Amino acid sequence: MFATLLGRLPRPPGDDGRPIADDDRAVAAALDAQAEAGLEPLTDGRLRYRGPFGAILGLEGLEAGPDGPRLSGLPRWRAALTVDAWRFAADHATGLVKQALPGPYTLGRRLGADDPDASIMAFVAALRSEVLALAGAGCAFIEIEERDAHLIGTDEVERRRFADAHRSLLDGIEGVHLSLAIIGGNADTAGIETILAAPYPSLAVDLIDGPDNWRLVTNTPGDRGIVCGALSTRHPSDDSPE
Repeated sequence: MFATLLGRLPRPPGDDGRPIADDDRAVAAALDAQAEAGLEPLTDGRLRYRGPFGAILGLEGLEAGPDGPRLSGLPRWRAALTVDAWRFAADHATGLVKQALPGPYTLGRRLGADDPDASIMAFVAALRSEVLALAGAGCAFIEIEERDAHLIGTDEVERRRFADAHRSLLDGIEGVHLSLAIIGGNADTAGIETILAAPYPSLAVDLIDGPDNWRLVTNTPGDRGIVCGALSTRHPSDDSPE
């Protein structure tokens, strides 16, 4: 059993009570707080990035817009995007530090609506390169976060898109623990055969915004790990220690 954080953390306060503006100091404070609470794997809290897709804004063809990133062409990977940030966190922390990346299905659907199939597979290729760069740098735990899996449902086209994307993303990648995180809503109607079409060693599910995701858990093969989102970090949260 272990406890880890899914998603973004609020920026930690400094000695004056105000949020720490400096990214390095904020990440270090977030890591220290997690370690003190007994969490692991640790996360940088995504404090360096704006929005859920901020970690991959350096991709060629992806531009920052006033309402979030947008595609100006099919995305292409040219250089490591998160390796330096992960190294800083790993050097500061005393425990295992994971790196989170947005998933190709969500990215392709949201940002490549004109041709979602081509966009999804282009994001797959770019994310594979980033995963390999992180693994080469020593990152042992990478979390792939899909926010739109709850929109798949019984649509066979969407099921195929999701399954094909994740099979291609994981194909031939070894020596790193890849965890699939399903957040944002109930994705149980997509079926575990779709969600775990790729051989992810572990599955993380949001049981707050998607309480029916427990059905995915009960159908997950016994050789896969399970991470359950059960406590909210949103303020104000009425979650008690019990």
